[in-house]
Amino acid sequence: KKLETLLIDYLDEVVNVEWDLMEKNQISKKARQDMMGLISEGMRIEPQTENQKALFPILAGELISAWEARRDRTRVTNQGVPAAEWAILLLGSVITITFTFFFTIESSAIYLLMSGMVALLISMSLYLVLMFGAPFSGDMRVSNSGLALIRDRIAEMHQADGGPG
Repeated sequence: KKLETLLIDYLDEVVNVEWDLMEKNQISKKARQDMMGLISEGMRIEPQTENQKALFPILAGELISAWEARRDRTRVTNQGVPAAEWAILLLGSVITITFTFFFTIESSAIYLLMSGMVALLISMSLYLVLMFGAPFSGDMRVSNSGLALIRDRIAEMHQADGGPG
């Protein structure tokens, strides 16, 4: 029951507070503390029955996986696209567009259309890199609905088992 309560508290903090903070490249210290408390409480369990002894390694593995998923999510929040990657992408774009100047086509309209399409393709690709480099903000932001759904399901089970709201 205590693990369920701690898990619900963690998910509440992530869904209601941290997700908005991640849009500003920040994380919730409370969510981090809640996760550490969840892991600490899970590791304190002393399995008594054979079933508990069989399930404990699975619980420990899942807690570690949850920590690693949080670490990966918060790392992406703070890093974005590295400057070196932007430099390489932009240099490659300039080189590619410059190559179009060396093509000879009799029709200048077709030449301009071809060069424009290459420039448009590169621009769209760079836009996607920008959007995927900041996954918690912008038009293509990652939704917190999956975590909210998990939190709600756990809270329902917790209440059905007689746990606090």
